[in-house]
Amino acid sequence: MYIFLGIIALIVLLLHFSVRACVKVNGEGFTLKVKYLFFTLYQIPEKPDKKPKKPKKPKRIKKKKNKTTSDTPLTVEEIDNLKAQLDEIDEKTDDDAEIIKEIPKTKPKPLTKAEIKELKKKQKEEKKRLKTEKKRIKAEEKANKPSLKDKINNLKRKWLKIKPYVPTTWKAVKKLLKTIRFRNTAIQLGFGKEDPYESAMNYGKMNIAVFDTLALLGNVFTMHYKHVEVRCLFNEKKLEYDVETTVCVRPSTVIAIAFCTLVNYLRIFLSQRHKAKKAYKAKIKEQKLKLKNKETECVENE
Repeated sequence: MYIFLGIIALIVLLLHFSVRACVKVNGEGFTLKVKYLFFTLYQIPEKPDKKPKKPKKPKRIKKKKNKTTSDTPLTVEEIDNLKAQLDEIDEKTDDDAEIIKEIPKTKPKPLTKAEIKELKKKQKEEKKRLKTEKKRIKAEEKANKPSLKDKINNLKRKWLKIKPYVPTTWKAVKKLLKTIRFRNTAIQLGFGKEDPYESAMNYGKMNIAVFDTLALLGNVFTMHYKHVEVRCLFNEKKLEYDVETTVCVRPSTVIAIAFCTLVNYLRIFLSQRHKAKKAYKAKIKEQKLKLKNKETECVENE
């Protein structure tokens, strides 16, 4: 029991440590390194191999002894065998030529006018049949196609099924986004144009845009800034950028949020099922009352 509890405690402790993704974007390129504790899980670009592979040496082909080549002269027996094979091939070719000559060359008979008319009639009938078949298929498709009202009603039904789950999902998403932490965020941006007036105006606009976006990100995620700098470059049309940050997420918090949302979904599903059962029972009671009333009316009339 103590060993089992110790294993659970160790798993909980390990899940409490954050998964870190170190991201760096600048003019040189993009680098990403995903770490957990002291282990590197994923890296872009990949690490080059420490020891380069040695090129394989080409294998030496051993020459076999007592092997006949094209230069070696043929014996008398080998020459006789070759002559016999050539004579057999010539005889076979002669037999095939005689068989081909014996086959009579039959030319196809020309069609009469009546036969041509019949063929044309058949082709026209086939075309008409295909057209009527296409029209019939289109008419069936139109008849089976649901109307606009049916589509809207179907969408409404789907929305009513999903509607109770929307607030819980929205809360879960907000909590999940807040668990994502951007640590040691360093931003360096430089904008410049050849005209000093244009570069100064551009500098003001970019300051507003950058700090507004950072404020929005602060509302969604947990942000921690090392330094943020926006520079104005005069007399040169240039764009410089250097962004570096570490994204941290705790697996334990993600698992906890997922578990809570699943419990909430189950609670909503069970409550909906209970309401549906109640409504069904009420309908059955109403139907039974109506039947009883009808029966009493029939008895009184008799």
